[in-house]
Amino acid sequence: MEGDSSPSTAFDLDVDLIREQPPLESAMHLTGTRPLDITNDDAVPRPQAQAQPQPAGTHLWQGPAAHTPGGHLAGGVDVGGRRHSARLDGGSLGNPVDYVPQRLACFTSCFSTGSMCGELVVGTVERIVSALGVRAPGSYKRIADIEDAEERKGWYESYAKEFDPLIEKGILKPVPRPQGVKVLPLHELMYYKNSGRKKTRGAVGGNHAERGTDGENSYAESTSPTALWKSTRTAVAVAAHNDMDATTVDISQAYINASLAPGQKFYCELPRGYRHLYKDENGEPMVAECGNLYGIPPAGRNWFLHVTSTDPKTGLRGWGLEQSQDDPCVLTKVNDKGERIIIVLYVDDFLIFTTKGSTLKAEFLAWLGEAYDYTGGEDISVTGHLDWLGAEITKVDGGFKIASPRYIKDTLARYAAGGHHAHYNVPCTQDLKKHVQTASENKSATVNKTTFRSLLGEMQYLASSDRPDVCYAIGMLSRCQEWPDEACMRDLEQVAIYLYKTADLGITYGRITEDTALSWLFGMSDADWSLSHSTSGWSFSFSNAVVSYGSKKQHSIALSTCEAEIMASSLAACEAVFLRNLFEFLGLSMAAATLLYMDNTGAERVAKHHVLHNVAKHMARRELKIRELVAAGIVEPKHVSSKGNLADLFTKPLERRTFQTLRNSLMNITA
Repeated sequence: MEGDSSPSTAFDLDVDLIREQPPLESAMHLTGTRPLDITNDDAVPRPQAQAQPQPAGTHLWQGPAAHTPGGHLAGGVDVGGRRHSARLDGGSLGNPVDYVPQRLACFTSCFSTGSMCGELVVGTVERIVSALGVRAPGSYKRIADIEDAEERKGWYESYAKEFDPLIEKGILKPVPRPQGVKVLPLHELMYYKNSGRKKTRGAVGGNHAERGTDGENSYAESTSPTALWKSTRTAVAVAAHNDMDATTVDISQAYINASLAPGQKFYCELPRGYRHLYKDENGEPMVAECGNLYGIPPAGRNWFLHVTSTDPKTGLRGWGLEQSQDDPCVLTKVNDKGERIIIVLYVDDFLIFTTKGSTLKAEFLAWLGEAYDYTGGEDISVTGHLDWLGAEITKVDGGFKIASPRYIKDTLARYAAGGHHAHYNVPCTQDLKKHVQTASENKSATVNKTTFRSLLGEMQYLASSDRPDVCYAIGMLSRCQEWPDEACMRDLEQVAIYLYKTADLGITYGRITEDTALSWLFGMSDADWSLSHSTSGWSFSFSNAVVSYGSKKQHSIALSTCEAEIMASSLAACEAVFLRNLFEFLGLSMAAATLLYMDNTGAERVAKHHVLHNVAKHMARRELKIRELVAAGIVEPKHVSSKGNLADLFTKPLERRTFQTLRNSLMNITA
């Protein structure tokens, strides 16, 4: 190594590979020349390497690793069963041309000894190994170019582990190339898992298939449901209230367990490493008639119908589970003892809750093991937390907490690798609406739309899963993703940095101990009339924590605040119907009407009675749906002061103290 006498490691790093890394555009806008460490609030400013002058309004690239308090860039990766960390000395980096490390040191350390080379980078293994120059080969042909024998052998084993079973089971059945039929490509994806394990995945290029009912490589239906996040939160809330056990299960190579539907037939290329083994009678390479493989348009649908079928050997309903009519990915079963099992299904991932001390979990896992190969199954009391779709479900005193600290930090590591000097207590300012309105009127994108949309998509997922506190800001910024400008980009950066600084926050559900109106399911609605199209906001809470929420642009222009509030309350009332059905399906009685609080007296009166004719005479049935639901005894409008309306969080920017009060109430944050 250049300029360093570090101990030898199980692999050698090529500095030239690091120098050749293509720069990634950072979404973080730097203002100033002395950024603070994003991983340490107490870090002191450090001098930044000399960078080329940047035009006003540009975004600086900062390299592929995060700053650490020691004044260097750090990264780590698992290789050969040991933990390796790398240090790139030379201080902060401001421009791609400056990314030439002065020294590169790599040395081994083990978690058992606790000897680490400073603070590890916050980010995914894929990004870390890329920074270290240890990159996935990308194709079968490039595996042979890997110099390290063990590394090369590992990738060949990963490749064979993926494709050998597919050919042996006939999922990829070699056949002569058919005439007049389009053969789909087979993509071979190679990457590092977060654990550092090498992973190869075969996926058919289904985007080349034709939609229809006749001919090869055609399909008619490809839609397949996945569990809604509000259904997941509802299941977690019910499980916390009933003090249930929790676990997760992942089905290995799930899709290939299902069969293609009658009339479906697809052909794809054979994997590159197998083409020389299969020739037709003319010596020409063969192709594969493929089964229900990843990438085929109806593959997800076929798997869902297979796993939820009434087949007693392979179907969840065949085992005795009942499927919800409101969310088909939520299933439950009650045995003769009154013990319950709840399953939330997301493609091949199962989130399972069972009555504490029940045998239902063991019985289900035994049945599942006979039907499929799966990983997981350890109880949350053993693992401490469960990984679920990027979020972490943690067992806390008397309940469960859903949070996404790792997802947030990984996201920021990709978009702001070098850190950012700013700190925000709220996700947006009062100027957000003005910025969105200006961008929509100008219709001129002044920043990279791909970067803006990519980061916005990451934030949208967080807003829909366990971070209701950024739901409004992300909803507003989504309105200008076709024409993002500098102001909108700065607003999006503020959301991202706010999330990073509050990454450990989440929604906590517990057991209901007091039988009050605000302990069981209740909702609140609100609307903001300051823009041409008003914003509807709603939230529904159970056991002192939110289970459903939303911030949505109204489809028509309201003529008054009362009309905007009525539209928001009708939207919330429809949500109440869904939640009531789901709670009843999971065993909680909803005999009494669900209380729906609103802070507009006129809207409350219109919801209950045929009054204020001049206000409501032009409203369609959709806007006045709440009247029907009130008459049916499903919802009951109640008044709440504007300061106490939790839905205020989803309709407008709020000052820090009000925002934090409402956020803590919604997410059940007590500390």
